[in-house]
Amino acid sequence: MRELENNRIEPIFYSVVLQTKWEYPLPNYPPLYQDDSRDIKTPRFKEMTAWAKHVGLQNMKVSQAMEILESCSNVRDLALWIIIGPHKLLRQIIPNLPVRRLHVDVERFFSEDPNAGCRLDLFNFDHIPLMNLTHLHILLFPAVPWSQWKSIALLPNLSHLGVDSWNLGFTKKALEECKSLTRLVIILTTVERQKSVKLHAMDPRLVLLVESQWIQSWETGAITGNDIWTRAEMARERFDKESTN
Repeated sequence: MRELENNRIEPIFYSVVLQTKWEYPLPNYPPLYQDDSRDIKTPRFKEMTAWAKHVGLQNMKVSQAMEILESCSNVRDLALWIIIGPHKLLRQIIPNLPVRRLHVDVERFFSEDPNAGCRLDLFNFDHIPLMNLTHLHILLFPAVPWSQWKSIALLPNLSHLGVDSWNLGFTKKALEECKSLTRLVIILTTVERQKSVKLHAMDPRLVLLVESQWIQSWETGAITGNDIWTRAEMARERFDKESTN
């Protein structure tokens, strides 16, 4: 009877995997490893990762991220923060996973040598590894010409796009060129009300959201369903309602 109960509870209990080395008030997530260096897996590593639908990985080597993702056969929502090393293997594995929502530093993601530092002249967005995405949250937005972004418009199912910067040129081109886009979320840490009103009035697909803690924000969404996309819809509804009053 207890085994049957565990079979029902464990897939729910292990639906969120959050791994970070930074000091962070994590709740009681079951550990995937027996040590801080992530050298020794726990006995139930495969079961826990296989059940995970929301996976957040921060401040680890690409090899460690790959070890986790190779077992995440049910991941739908993936967040990658400060994954250290060339990301080629990550670009190769993501199309083979059921990932539909991705939060990622795209400059690092597409860089062949992330340790070389910021090289915006070498950045080019590549849609091929991300063809299955419906939601993309771009962290540390690279302010480069649209010519370096243009293949983002080739993502056939991208309905929701979030960027953590206000860039007028990118915003206009994304709204024009991304034909499947229904929501573009500009995510800032602070904003003046006048700017908020002006931005929302540009296009009904546009939403401004104030966020400051990425990990906590992602974690809240993974656990409760109240993620940035849900909050963006609520913010847009509030603006539309206030505009008609």
